Amino acid sequence: MQSKEHTLPKELLLVVIDNLGMAYGLSGQLEIAKKVFEQGLQLFPEYPMFYYNLACAFAEMDELENTLSNLELCLKYKDNVIKGEQIPNPTNDSSFERYLNNERFLDIAKKLS
Repeated sequence: MQSKEHTLPKELLLVVIDNLGMAYGLSGQLEIAKKVFEQGLQLFPEYPMFYYNLACAFAEMDELENTLSNLELCLKYKDNVIKGEQIPNPTNDSSFERYLNNERFLDIAKKLS
């Protein structure tokens, strides 16, 4: 029997990587979550949800500049979401609670909404 190479369609691969990173993040394994999203960005550098979720991980680690720079990249590539997908409103995301009084954060969040 010959072996066939199995590959996932791009959209499914994006979802799998994103869900894996979020699972690590939600379980408190933020360093591993960061690595998953960073590896995803090596493959798909214009996919905004990897930047958004990377920003979440940095926010959970209280790294403001990394949080904001990744949200800005999410904003830059916001039109590249998967059909039917929406970028969440960062002001409603518990990961960013500590930044709700930060002007730069609020400006980016307003543009993402």
